[in-house]
Amino acid sequence: NYYQTALHEMEPEPAKDVPEAESVDKAEPKSQESTLASRIRDYFVPQLTVEKKQKFSRKKSAVIITTLYLSHALSAWGDRMLEFMTALLVVFLYPDSLLLPAIHGFTVQLFAVIFGTIVGDWVDVYPRMKGASRP
Repeated sequence: NYYQTALHEMEPEPAKDVPEAESVDKAEPKSQESTLASRIRDYFVPQLTVEKKQKFSRKKSAVIITTLYLSHALSAWGDRMLEFMTALLVVFLYPDSLLLPAIHGFTVQLFAVIFGTIVGDWVDVYPRMKGASRP
């Protein structure tokens, strides 16, 4: 099959000096299947490791990754709903004209353009989680 050989050629070679990681959950046996479905599963749900020594099981990795994706989707959805509702609120308060919703949208985007780079540079320069770090 063309796709299987193409995926096989794209596989990185295993590291020779790194010892094999131990499994945290011993219930999942190692399988040598090389089907397209297993390669797709490995791409979208990789096995997560803890401190480069232990691996989570495939099922536990899938739960963690799914929870992370779901959290991001709900957070982004909430942000967009808030933006939409603020525009609707301005339309509700001043129903005679669309000038104020336009000014609102313009000012929000202007602040994003002006302060987006400044905040991004600040986040890149200063260490994160300063309050959560141990003394």
